[in-house]
Amino acid sequence: AHHLSSRDRPHSINAASPPARMSPSMEVSEMAPLPVFRNGVPQNEAMRAHRGTYAIKHLGPHGKNVIVEGRIAKRAEADEIDMSGSMFVEDKCDDLAAVVVGARSAEFGVNTFTFRIERTYSNNGLGTFVGVADSGVDFLNHERWGAAWAIGCHGQNLFSWTDGRGAATLVRGGLPGSDESLPDGATIAVRVDLDARPRVLSFSVDGGPFIVAKGVELPRTVRPFCKLAGFPGDSVALFYQGENSRAASSTTRECACAANSNEQTAAGYNRKLPRESGDTVLSANIA
Repeated sequence: AHHLSSRDRPHSINAASPPARMSPSMEVSEMAPLPVFRNGVPQNEAMRAHRGTYAIKHLGPHGKNVIVEGRIAKRAEADEIDMSGSMFVEDKCDDLAAVVVGARSAEFGVNTFTFRIERTYSNNGLGTFVGVADSGVDFLNHERWGAAWAIGCHGQNLFSWTDGRGAATLVRGGLPGSDESLPDGATIAVRVDLDARPRVLSFSVDGGPFIVAKGVELPRTVRPFCKLAGFPGDSVALFYQGENSRAASSTTRECACAANSNEQTAAGYNRKLPRESGDTVLSANIA
């Protein structure tokens, strides 16, 4: 069982008070996984009976200029609008608001999930950031979210946000960086250890060793986080622990989900000079 849960669950399920029947529209828009309990405690018969109604949801709240379909999050293109028709030109051009979080949160233990780059404009990850966000906030608040931390896919540096819908700050020395950008099809595994003290965030690129991010103070619970601040049409796919990130790839490049558990510190990861200018799309404070 994965130590993941959803804050988007429409009703709690218990024997004393069964959930109200959902309308057909709710069955489509509010699907969520059943709860997972500590120490492998099984779900009861009433919970298992709802498996026909509840289905696993990959992606959760997102900006107006992000289109979500299954596990794919895509930055809206010029001829695309949301189903309500309420997306305006300024929404599509808003790099800061091009954000999405996962539908499930990690609440305890060691959790791993993987992002796959489906497409970036120049096939180099520019403007694409993947990592985690504080899940203890109101994601339906379209003006401000909570803190977030992510690796930039263009230069593999670490960035942080006090508000996930705002501008990023480079965490100098947080990750070693690289002069190699991540192309379409690359996979980035994100792992959090929420039982460690302090809590630990680490990243693995294309099946390489997990690198511990420095200068990060994770909150009690987190969700997958992605910002698509590059170009319209840029997209990523999200895979939770145990799901195969090779499946249904939109590219011909064969990718492996990160599985190597050997951790290194950032200092020993990449001997090349870090490229701190590569992911500065949202970082005005970098000269």
